[in-house]
Amino acid sequence: MRGMLADAAVLSAIESAAKGKRNKPTIARRLSRLEDTASQIKSLVSSGSFSPSPMQTMRIVECGKERIISKPPFFPDQIIHWLVVDQLKPLLMRGMEKGVCGSVPGRGAEEAKRLVRGWIVHDRKGTKWCLKIDIHHYYQSIDRSVLFGKVGRLVKDPWMLSLVGKLIGGPGIGIPIGTYWSQWMANLYLQSFDHFVHEGLKIAHEVRYVDDVVVFSPNRRQLMKAQKEMAAFLAKEGLEMKPSWSAFRTSERDVDFVGIRFHGNGKTSIRKRIWREARRTVLRIGHHGLGASRARRLMSYNGWFQGTNNFVIKTKYLAKIDMRAARRKIAEAPARKQMPSERRAKACRN
Repeated sequence: MRGMLADAAVLSAIESAAKGKRNKPTIARRLSRLEDTASQIKSLVSSGSFSPSPMQTMRIVECGKERIISKPPFFPDQIIHWLVVDQLKPLLMRGMEKGVCGSVPGRGAEEAKRLVRGWIVHDRKGTKWCLKIDIHHYYQSIDRSVLFGKVGRLVKDPWMLSLVGKLIGGPGIGIPIGTYWSQWMANLYLQSFDHFVHEGLKIAHEVRYVDDVVVFSPNRRQLMKAQKEMAAFLAKEGLEMKPSWSAFRTSERDVDFVGIRFHGNGKTSIRKRIWREARRTVLRIGHHGLGASRARRLMSYNGWFQGTNNFVIKTKYLAKIDMRAARRKIAEAPARKQMPSERRAKACRN
């Protein structure tokens, strides 16, 4: 895999790591000396001298969930994270089930929504019952030795395996939330679980968004049996299913998943707490004007509304705001850190 050191691969990793952050002074300086930056990255990884830098951490509470977010420095860490994942991506995607949507390019919450909505509309018998589960403190519970073993079954190049090992760290429990490589490793860790659900439990409809899982079945008995076996499988991996799991008829209760409520008639609506935040933003714009920060929050929420059946929201609130003006405000504003409300909107998918 030393072919990953080709100039094009390194430059691509730099561009990807800098996306959306090009105006930050430290990153802008690195990009102004692109060839020198690429040369230094190549030297670090080819010589084996790269060692992960200490990361900044931030504790946030969003939608009732407390998270510690880790932020590695742009150079060299974020660039190397992208470089490693770009090379491993074909291997990681090869065994990934189609229902795995969290942190996967081209999928995400939109694909999760498309799958769930499509099944409910087109296979009412097969989606008569729903089982919704969540994994307790997923990232914090991942066994790094087990994770490295899973990587080792995919990656045979000793040099690349050593580099991935440095990112994962030595034996212990937990990987950081917020780094690019950890998102992919989190999906890899549950890859065997996804195959178990489909092949072992014979569940046709499953969607997983990181650590949130919904499965559908034509009968309750299959789901109750599946819940016990899924909990046992997760326990073998060192993970714990939250006791708040639920099994219910989709005709009697909405499926609340990735921030969307899926109704039995095929219609969708926004989760109430997300709607309250969005409505507050719209009202503030009406009272105080369309500033850059409010424009960003508005556009963050607007994507949720466009794919749902929230007619009142679209006609009563969003119709009063000039979306083109909001986009111009965002384009003209300097780069800045993500606002808490935008992080909250993203986190509330879970």
